[in-house]
Amino acid sequence: MEAALSIARTVEPDLVSLGWFSILWLACCLSGLTISGMLPLGVRANNLSTPSGTGLVVVNIFLLFLLLAGTALFAALTLRVSSIILMASWIFLFVPAILDVFPERWIDSRGGLTVLLCVQAVALVMLCRSSSVAATLSMI
Repeated sequence: MEAALSIARTVEPDLVSLGWFSILWLACCLSGLTISGMLPLGVRANNLSTPSGTGLVVVNIFLLFLLLAGTALFAALTLRVSSIILMASWIFLFVPAILDVFPERWIDSRGGLTVLLCVQAVALVMLCRSSSVAATLSMI
């Protein structure tokens, strides 16, 4: 176990930040793929084409942009570029398989978007609680 950790630390010395980045990037990828399935808004056959459903999609898109910007800032400040590229590509590669597990009615519904909204909100709170992001924002 110690040998595996020493090898991992040669690739990325800050494994805790790499773990946080993995969680945040997973939330970004899940959100991005789910929301992209909702667009264009005018052709949705289910109850998401109503004004409240459209508002839910728009709020999810706004939170996704905040989460993407925050995750990119966090990664740029705490990780090596090679670690960012490797972890982000591995997660992005396997996220569609995670989404295939859930029934389509769970994803393409108000309930699915509400859960996605909660996932994004929790990820943003985790990001804001991160000490490295808070320290960087205080320097700006």
